Amino acid sequence: GFLTKLEMRQLAESLNGAAADTVEIDPERLTSVESAEAVSGLGIKAPALMLADLRFDHVALMNYGPYATNAGEMMIALLYTGQPVGDGRTYKFLFMQTFNPTNTLESLALAGGYEETVVNSQPAIYRQDCWDTTSTGGDAACRQFLTWFENGVQYDVEVYLPASLPKDTVIAIAESAR
Repeated sequence: GFLTKLEMRQLAESLNGAAADTVEIDPERLTSVESAEAVSGLGIKAPALMLADLRFDHVALMNYGPYATNAGEMMIALLYTGQPVGDGRTYKFLFMQTFNPTNTLESLALAGGYEETVVNSQPAIYRQDCWDTTSTGGDAACRQFLTWFENGVQYDVEVYLPASLPKDTVIAIAESAR
């Protein structure tokens, strides 16, 4: 797990006895898509399909209010997590939406290692990185990335699992977003 900025501030206040009088909504750990829509004022999509071993954890408004970085751009991340494994890692599926994005598919593809594909009839890029360092005491895992733009929104999927999903499965989950 991690502490959000609000949770860190609340912890510091509890340690020094100077607690704030206000109750705040934590934009980094919202418990539903509906609450994220209410706070952001945006229509947020969520996958209708998900892997059986992963569950919805929270929504994070990454560029909200005091957390904003790029003028007009807001990234919203839906996190689905699995059970932690013995070494503390938690497998995850991130479904991210960036409203008013400053990136383009072409500029993102410049990082290399991507293959062209299609999501919802839109051009997309896909990448898979896997490793197996178990022979030297490390781990085996894969990260998969899928990005496309639709109706002025940048969509990103990041998957971190002990093995790769078929690319078609990643795309099917992405295309199920409603």
